[in-house]
Amino acid sequence: MGAVALDSFIGSWLAARSDANEITQVKDLLDPVDLAGAVVTADAAHARLDTAGYTAGVCQADYLLTVKDIQPGLQRATSDKVSGLRHQAGPH
Repeated sequence: MGAVALDSFIGSWLAARSDANEITQVKDLLDPVDLAGAVVTADAAHARLDTAGYTAGVCQADYLLTVKDIQPGLQRATSDKVSGLRHQAGPH
């Protein structure tokens, strides 16, 4: 797993332990990097409440997480929320 900050090459690389996966090691990956004020992006495997809470709370960063149909409830809730916001905004 890897993390890179593009404004000044700050990287964090972590070899996955045999008893772990990328979801369980995301905190270990992000801890060494100062992410305050940054935007963290991650794939759908990380679209989890604990990852979002850690990123926003401990890291003081914003996040953009991919949502796919591997979590149908989350995908439906996200779609409903975005649809509601779109209707509130009205036509453009």
